[in-house]
Amino acid sequence: MIAASLNAAEINFEGLNKGDIVNKLTEGSGVSGTRGGEITVYGFNPKLSTNDNAAVIFDSANPTGGDDDLGTPNEAFGGFGVDDDMGDVVGGELNSQYENNQSLYNVLIINESSGLKDTNTNGLIDADDADVADPNDADLQGQFFEFDFSGLARSKSVTINSVSYLDIEEEEGESGARIELYGPRLPKVGKMISLNAVGDNGFNTIADIGIEGVTLMRIVMNGSGAVTGITFDEEPERPCWVTTGGFFNSGVVSGPKQCTFGGNVGPPPSGAFEVNFHSGDNDGDKFHTNDIEVVECLDMDSTGPKQPGGKKGFEIDTLVFECTGRFNNESGYTCAGYLLDSGEPQGKKDNMADQINMVISDAAGNTVAECTGEMDGGNVQIHPPVGRP
Repeated sequence: MIAASLNAAEINFEGLNKGDIVNKLTEGSGVSGTRGGEITVYGFNPKLSTNDNAAVIFDSANPTGGDDDLGTPNEAFGGFGVDDDMGDVVGGELNSQYENNQSLYNVLIINESSGLKDTNTNGLIDADDADVADPNDADLQGQFFEFDFSGLARSKSVTINSVSYLDIEEEEGESGARIELYGPRLPKVGKMISLNAVGDNGFNTIADIGIEGVTLMRIVMNGSGAVTGITFDEEPERPCWVTTGGFFNSGVVSGPKQCTFGGNVGPPPSGAFEVNFHSGDNDGDKFHTNDIEVVECLDMDSTGPKQPGGKKGFEIDTLVFECTGRFNNESGYTCAGYLLDSGEPQGKKDNMADQINMVISDAAGNTVAECTGEMDGGNVQIHPPVGRP
């Protein structure tokens, strides 16, 4: 039983309307693949009050405000984007290293201070129902976006995987575009990643970022341009963890031990497990994990851990895991399986025996060893979730 250890999600700005002032993103409304909750969004325009949110949806298939350089795809690919600097090595044109060759639909801009439907204000309105009649991106040093992930329902920090953007140009006063990542486990000054200048109407993705523990992401534009998409992983949902140690025998209770094992799976970020084999084809083999993660916690309706002394209301009795590790001190192996807690004390008060199911595989996916069966000694103890890692 192998599952992805992280939950992939994407900010794509779809499900929103041109001119929307974006204060938050929710599942199906600007973001997909989350487990609920919201991402707070803020766009800072240096010409406006800090109370004004300048993060606005721009329809790249219908450029407004004269912003043809935010159209997608570029006109060379049958779209609405215009590269006014044809012939250079950057920009959205054909054969540029930053070709703008696909439809990106809704993107996010820092809007200028004019063009609101509400004519009673010169700035932007920080309200969910406010919108901009004629979106047009600002071109100012110091303008930036912020994305706050702490409002997600089951994950207060995320792993940022990629950021895509459009039309950041290397002109006087526009240098220094960058991503800043903040979180409790990151440096106080933030983790910084530079954004390459892509030229007029150019498009680029910073991929394979892979930085964990991000609660706040700031994208400093320092000029015109748009953010077109962000991918991230939420923290895995781990509603249980386990400590265990024990053995089971070959065939009969009095027979020789087949394998002995011990360790813990979770709580994150810890986890270590060891298995020693004592009979059969794997006699003398050893397996140690490099890392081991909770994939899923289940209630399989065994006799545990719903016994007197257990946490009231805690129904989970089975933990599914996956890992990487070293087989006979050689790297490149994986494992997958589950641990079943049948209640305390094992084998008494009508409790079933605890179980382990661990299959160890080489890099090609071939099974090299199994430690699988009802335990003849020891204990599997599944615990309710602990506080945040």
